[in-house]
Amino acid sequence: MSSNGFRTEYNVGQVFRRFGQEYESNNLMYREQRKSFHAIASCRTAHLGGHLEECKNCGHERPNYNSCGNVNCPMCQGIKRKKWLNLRLEELLPVSYFHTIFTLPHSMNELSRFNQKEIYNLLFRSSAQTLIELSQKHYKATPAILSTLHTWGQTLSLHPHVHVLVSSGGLTKDGQWRYGKADYLFDVFEMSKVFKTKFLSGLKKLYKKGLLTNDQNFEHIYQSMNSCDWVVNCQKPFAGPDKVVEYLSRYVYRSAIANSRIKSIEGDGISFDYKDYRDEDENGIPKHKIMKLKPDEFIRRFLQHILPMGFHRCRFYGIFAGAKRTENLLLCQALFEKKLLLLKQARQNLTLEEPQKEECAKCQCSEFVYKKEIHKDRSPPIKFNPSSKRLKYA
Repeated sequence: MSSNGFRTEYNVGQVFRRFGQEYESNNLMYREQRKSFHAIASCRTAHLGGHLEECKNCGHERPNYNSCGNVNCPMCQGIKRKKWLNLRLEELLPVSYFHTIFTLPHSMNELSRFNQKEIYNLLFRSSAQTLIELSQKHYKATPAILSTLHTWGQTLSLHPHVHVLVSSGGLTKDGQWRYGKADYLFDVFEMSKVFKTKFLSGLKKLYKKGLLTNDQNFEHIYQSMNSCDWVVNCQKPFAGPDKVVEYLSRYVYRSAIANSRIKSIEGDGISFDYKDYRDEDENGIPKHKIMKLKPDEFIRRFLQHILPMGFHRCRFYGIFAGAKRTENLLLCQALFEKKLLLLKQARQNLTLEEPQKEECAKCQCSEFVYKKEIHKDRSPPIKFNPSSKRLKYA
């Protein structure tokens, strides 16, 4: 199945079931990677049990196995994503918002891979502090900030960056809303400079405190990052903040690759579709291409995007952060009561696309009824190997 809930010809679980046993025996994995690895391999299989259902039209029977519910599984999290999206839409204010992206230089990948919690926490803090500092400087107000972490590129490579939805303007100390510019947030060169300074300062502190592992090349990495240009992208969301929040929801509850992108699973490699942003057509649209990776490399790239247990991929900063989140939310809702009511009425007609229902293999009917339970009576697709090597997060 895809993340939308309907079946696709190939999926990540198939890759794990076919090549996972050998991969686990020969490769290091963190505890959370191993947990997700086994969960995804078992998802929608007889190992988890399920139920037998019958087509209302022709009586054809088929098994419907339970999902694993793992946050990194491409077949799960659809319901959680919808709930998260609805909550965030309710918190949007009737003000101008901007979509900003803070990206780490590629030279940071070596440290990021072995220090996920420390580096990604620092990325969150540095980007948020940059926006808050500039908002205080230009507007004397604290903005509303919603940040989500995204660690992968189109080819499953490591590409850490945060997508941020930030309000233009914010709350002043006396509890009033100060509006910012509708078509301009801050100078991107100023944002890049402040972000770079804050991140490198924080990185140096982590190193001096001995909180980083595999840091033998730290000085070289630090100098490389200090000498290169940092990229911060900032743009007004032309389709409105609602669309940006919907876009961000795909990263909060989503794995590194959607099942629909996998085109073939063969003994010598996994082929999948990707967008090449360096090769665009005459309309400026990235061309779709096919990449083929060896099974071990595909699995390695997928697993490197699984975060430590308890790590939050979505965070709030500014006026909606911490202990004053509820208080400030209620204050803003009171300040914009009439405008928020109009927004709510306009939003009632907007609904998420309903997931496709899987059709009957015989008559194409999409209506099925429950028949009986299928018990968990199968061994796991990948047998746990207690002697396999493990890594520990820093």
